[in-house]
This record gives sequence, structure tokens and C-alpha cells, in this order.
Amino acid sequence: MRFSLIMATLNRDKEISRFLAKLDNQTHQDFELIVVDQNSDNRVLEVLEPYQKHLIIRHIRSSIPGASRSRNLGLREAKGEIIGFPDDDCWYPEDLLARVNSYFENNPQWDVVSGSSAGESYWDRQPGMVTKFNVWKRGIEYSVFFRRDLVLKIGDLDESLGPGSGSRCWAGEITDYMLRALKVGCDMYYDPNLAVHHPGVIQTNQNNNFNVIKSYHYAIGKGRVLRKSNTPLWFVAYQCIKPLGQSILGLIQQRPEQQQLCWAVFQGIVQGWKEQV
Repeated sequence: MRFSLIMATLNRDKEISRFLAKLDNQTHQDFELIVVDQNSDNRVLEVLEPYQKHLIIRHIRSSIPGASRSRNLGLREAKGEIIGFPDDDCWYPEDLLARVNSYFENNPQWDVVSGSSAGESYWDRQPGMVTKFNVWKRGIEYSVFFRRDLVLKIGDLDESLGPGSGSRCWAGEITDYMLRALKVGCDMYYDPNLAVHHPGVIQTNQNNNFNVIKSYHYAIGKGRVLRKSNTPLWFVAYQCIKPLGQSILGLIQQRPEQQQLCWAVFQGIVQGWKEQV
């Protein structure tokens, strides 16, 4: 099967170079890479140039900011049977596409195959089907793959969600997309061993204030998707309890960084859920 890998990018080049090096070494080589470039300079073109002679790479310029908007542009150009959305700072293990391809070929009833983020304990450790309740720990944009027929059925990503959207919701766009897919009755399978490498939301090379702000806006996205998908109130409360409890524990244990981060997540979920959809 051919993959269409749609990458939205802004202000990155070294990270894309790393991704391309890993992509070039994939054991499954039937793919196209669609790069939607929001930069005003040629930094991305310079990184792509060494690979364009032997890989199918399409470079699209976009002056409109937003990861979801860029991915929607890429969707309109995609020709592959399987759609993926790699981040511009992630990288694939060399056998990832081959394993995903095998899952789709051997399980025609599955519309989506989802993996985890390497080295992060947050993600569900057990494989299985994705539901509207476990999707929060069984799907992240750079390790989810959709059949093209499903994408045509559910349409564009919500452009008010995700980085660069112009809203306070810096995340949640792919979770929302997966929930919309579940709503039309598709089957999704999750395997935590399909792990994609990614720096993660909380970065140790940043000061705590940066991580607090980022975590807050990511949590707003989560809260908004909870509201948008008509999630039962008991489950919204469940999603709030853990960060609230961790914040209180951080206060008791005199761990200010944990207390601030978890309090920001709690506030963000509540704020996102309260906002109009």
C-alpha cells in the first residue's frame, strides 16, 4: 500500500533532516511525503533537496498559519491509500511503515491503526481496539494512520484546534478527528509497540514557565474536544481528577514544578470544556 505522509512545518530544518534520514531507510518504501511549508525562506527546500531525486516529495508553500490548515492542504494533494501526519520534529523507526502496512493488509476491517510515543509512560501499554473513552491514551497525531476512504468520509480536520490555529487550543485536533471517525462507525486498532519518537510536550531544556503555558493550552484543547464530542460529565470529571490530585500532591510534597504543571492542566481542561463549541 502507498502511504501519503503529510507534514506541516514552521521554523524547523534540522529536525526535518533527521526525519528524512529515517524515512529514507524505511523497509517499506511505497510512500509520498507532502511537506506543507509555512516558512517565508528556503530552509526546508535546502533540507529536501538531497532526497528529492530518489523519494517522492511534494513541497507546498502556505502563507496561512496553523498545523490543521496545513494538513488539510496536504489532504487535498494526497494520492496514497493510507494517510499519516508526521510532526516536523518526530522520527520513525525503520520498520514502522512496514508494520503498519502489514496491519492494514491483514485486517481489512480496520480503518485506523494507531501507535504510541516512544519512551512516554502516559500511553496505554495494552493493545486493542480504540473507543471514545480510551482514545485519549491511544492516539497522537504523529503515530496514527488512516485509510484514505475514511478520510474522504469524515472530511477536513478542525482548523480551530492545534498549533497555530489562532485559538487557545494548541492540541486536540487528531483526537477530535479520531472521535469523528468513531462516530461514523469505523474500527480502530491500537498497538503501543508502534512507537514513534518525539520530543514530547514537557521539555527538560525549557524553563518551567514555558512548560506550564504549553501544558495549559494543550489542556484547553483537550477540554474543548471533550465538550465538542458530547463526552459524559462523569468522564470529564474523571479527566480532571488526576491532574488536580497530582497538583495537590505536589503542593504537599513541596514540589512546585509538579504542582504548577498539574494545576495548569486541570485549569486548562476546565476552561476548554467551558468554552463555546
